[in-house]
Amino acid sequence: MRPQVAMTLLALVLVTGPAFATPATLQHVDKNAPCFRWPAVDMDGDGVFDRIDHCPNTPKGCTVDQWGCEHDSDNDGVCDGLDKCPDTPAGLRVDANGCPIEVMEKETELLDTGMIRLQDINFETGKADLLPESLPRLDVVGQVLSKWQELRIEIGGHTDDRGSTTMNQKLSEARAKSVASYLVQKFNLKPEQFTEKGYGKSRPLVPNTNELNRSKNRRVEFVVQNKDVLKREVEKRRVLQKGEGVPPPAQAPADTTKK
Repeated sequence: MRPQVAMTLLALVLVTGPAFATPATLQHVDKNAPCFRWPAVDMDGDGVFDRIDHCPNTPKGCTVDQWGCEHDSDNDGVCDGLDKCPDTPAGLRVDANGCPIEVMEKETELLDTGMIRLQDINFETGKADLLPESLPRLDVVGQVLSKWQELRIEIGGHTDDRGSTTMNQKLSEARAKSVASYLVQKFNLKPEQFTEKGYGKSRPLVPNTNELNRSKNRRVEFVVQNKDVLKREVEKRRVLQKGEGVPPPAQAPADTTKK
């Protein structure tokens, strides 16, 4: 063999050696690979051989497309197959299992206080039409309430102090009805699960002395009417957590009906 040819072959082996490493098991071997591409393997075990795999380090358990790249149908950063909450609304933060962090936070709020309070639900000025930026936040509440369809919920609308008492009363009631209608339609909830009530400006959380305080007073509250259901759930979780050596929740839901 000519020296130049020998050196070329040696260089090729040194450069490509790692790419042609021995497969871990026979299951990784692509038996249909042409001999000049041997060995074509599936080292990440996703069912797509490395010779055509565009995503060669797919985590175990992910479903993939024909090029070996993982599916993520809800675009939350957790692949299908590992995602335990595969229909996460856009824009929500998720945990390692793909479940919305906000949903868990709101469910905790519901269990701890007997209510969920949203202060960032916006409507058309002087109207009850929901603005698009408010829908993801309502979707979080919808996902929580979908898990608790035995609860009876009062949806209360609250305004700041601007405008007449009569106008604010009517507007807050219309907005509460708009929220209920959205949740019922989007999450297939039962209309009889909800009652809607407008409180107008009668129950401010803080004095209406500046715009920040007014924004806090403009809110929608979801108040549980049958808190015994929540108390049973809290007690059940308390028992389970004691059995696992985990500190139990501090206390049962507080009665927040009177504010």
